Amino acid sequence: MKRLQTIGTLLAFGLGFGGCMAPSGDVAELAEGLTVLDHTDTSIHLAYRQADDVIFLEAVRGDQVPEPYRDDPESPPYEIDARFSSDSGFIFYLQQGGHGWVEPAWEEAMNRQLADRTPLVGSNEVLFRLASEASRTMREDIAEQIGEEAAAALAPEIDSIHAYASEAHKQFLLQDAARREHLRDVDTPTLEIPTETGDVAYGTPGPGDPNYSCAAAASYAISLHADSLDGLPGFAGGYHSATARHWFNGAASCGSYYSVHSNCNHGRCATTMTQRHMSGYKAFAANVLRANSCSGEYKWDSDGGSYGHNCHDDTRIQMHNFVYESNEGGHWRWCDGNDNDHDISVDILFVELDQDGYPEYSTSTNRGYGSGTHVSAPAQCDYMLGCPASYMGASDGCDCYADGVQCPDTDCTNGGTSSTPPAQCDYTLGCPASYMGANDGCDCYADGTLCPDSDCY
Repeated sequence: MKRLQTIGTLLAFGLGFGGCMAPSGDVAELAEGLTVLDHTDTSIHLAYRQADDVIFLEAVRGDQVPEPYRDDPESPPYEIDARFSSDSGFIFYLQQGGHGWVEPAWEEAMNRQLADRTPLVGSNEVLFRLASEASRTMREDIAEQIGEEAAAALAPEIDSIHAYASEAHKQFLLQDAARREHLRDVDTPTLEIPTETGDVAYGTPGPGDPNYSCAAAASYAISLHADSLDGLPGFAGGYHSATARHWFNGAASCGSYYSVHSNCNHGRCATTMTQRHMSGYKAFAANVLRANSCSGEYKWDSDGGSYGHNCHDDTRIQMHNFVYESNEGGHWRWCDGNDNDHDISVDILFVELDQDGYPEYSTSTNRGYGSGTHVSAPAQCDYMLGCPASYMGASDGCDCYADGVQCPDTDCTNGGTSSTPPAQCDYTLGCPASYMGANDGCDCYADGTLCPDSDCY
């Protein structure tokens, strides 16, 4: 691979760490192949060019991984955040090593991207293909440009970039195939977008323009990943788990513009482990990551410390927030640090009697993403499921069970008036954002059938 001799001009484009990754200058100065744009003791920033196509790959080091992972050869030594972007600033891969972000601007940039309503018509497969091509001689190219010693010191960051880049194109093809199968299963009609010149139509048209359907057709899925930690002292055959959130912009015939956000939950990242479950695709009204995690102290057995939790607790928080479009985290539910039946760590004879294995994608409160009893609700009530936001918490009308049946809260007791939705309605599934909550038109069942709310009675 060739090496760019001077990169000062490129760095002036705003490609530095924490920048917007949207260069405004001419990337034609980049050499073909891989170029090290910048590096520090704990970060590296790469560009890869093939003809007129350019991608940027970067990684930055966070905290050291918790003690149980440090002796596992498959686990990284540090919590590494990584980001892959196009030359226009589109983030097609975002990796979160731990709880927070080493560069908070990365999350902010992804949230802006998810909230953008601009139609993305076509496919960005080329970005994933370039990432995989860049991985083929990545280690050698970096060592040639910055020296063997510096490359060795940056091995955690380079390994983290390489781990996804080497599989990027394969994963794009798998996710694209899964989404197309889903569209066929739900009999989604295709959308033709004729133009006089035959060019792809971009812009921000209004609701009357057919391209607007492409912009509004973003869909999401979440995948559960887990692998065994056999041989790691103290785990006795335990598992590490994490999730990835997948995003497609575009209706059936509008192409496959794809992006993925991979959580690592302190150890191996989701996209580097075995996929155990892939959810169906759905519209996600919030248009923000909301992957979240526990905010307390890491404890491999999910007990003790300051709200001790392990990777499986983070995984269930992430699945819960995806399924119910909620924003839980912190010390909620599985993050409590207590020795509960819902803990998943490992069975060690006479020491721990927790569940072993890894979480499942189900409504189970012990092994899945089901919320169980909310801390402020009566024991039999579940305030997180089956209710729109306007029916959750005090002074809101009334709350409800997971099946939609009324469950009183503080403003519905002692003869209070209930305005709970009908028992057969599910306000959280199968509806676009414009059909959720009061004063919005009407709500709907999980299958999309209209179900009246307060402004439709």
